[in-house]
Amino acid sequence: RGVDSWRSLQAARYGGGHPWLPGVYDPETKLYIFGTGNPIPAYTLGRGEGYQFLQMGAFIERADWAIRLLDITGSDSDLPESGEARDAVQYFQWSALLQSLSAFETYRRMYRESVSPANVIALMLLNDDNPRSLQTCVGAIHQILQQLSGGESLEVARQAGALAAQARYAHIDEIIAGGLEPWLQDTMSRLSKLGDEIHRQFMTTYLRRQIIERGLDKGIHYGRIYRIVHESKPPGPAAMLEGALVPA
Repeated sequence: RGVDSWRSLQAARYGGGHPWLPGVYDPETKLYIFGTGNPIPAYTLGRGEGYQFLQMGAFIERADWAIRLLDITGSDSDLPESGEARDAVQYFQWSALLQSLSAFETYRRMYRESVSPANVIALMLLNDDNPRSLQTCVGAIHQILQQLSGGESLEVARQAGALAAQARYAHIDEIIAGGLEPWLQDTMSRLSKLGDEIHRQFMTTYLRRQIIERGLDKGIHYGRIYRIVHESKPPGPAAMLEGALVPA
């Protein structure tokens, strides 16, 4: 229970374990079993830079997941120009895609019609009312990077803004007419480059400075394994690696 785990009323009310996968039915116990994550008091965390990086990582993962699933399901050879499902098999394929993203009810609420590939693509890519859509995710990434930039004109924020603009002003008819697969591949490439730029801007520089200050760049002709722990944690016994190698 949240109260036992966190000793916080707010955490008990709003923190909780989210289902990782759809539940399964156990016929012996006659129970539906759901696996959940470890409950965390997400709404009681401080809203500093650490929280912003945590949020940004979640949005990047969601955007990547949306693109990959669409790339698997909606190849150009299977996507009609009209954007409608060609047959019952295709209808159930796109319905299953919505189910895998827990978005089927959201789709029915927004479109109130039979499942069509064009509407599913629009929901997953361009609909800002969908919290897991590409447009929502890259827009949130751009906002977070602007805050982390502190008013500076950073390349990483420019790339995020360009990607957010692409998703915001794209139209589903143009995407289908130009080919869904090349559009997804281009977007994935830009998202990957954005991730690299985020690492370069905020991580690589810091880690390089730490390496130099700690002298970890010395002894380059030897194998090196560094275990980094908080300064308050006493170092444990050194691992004896000499006898750990087993000849092939």
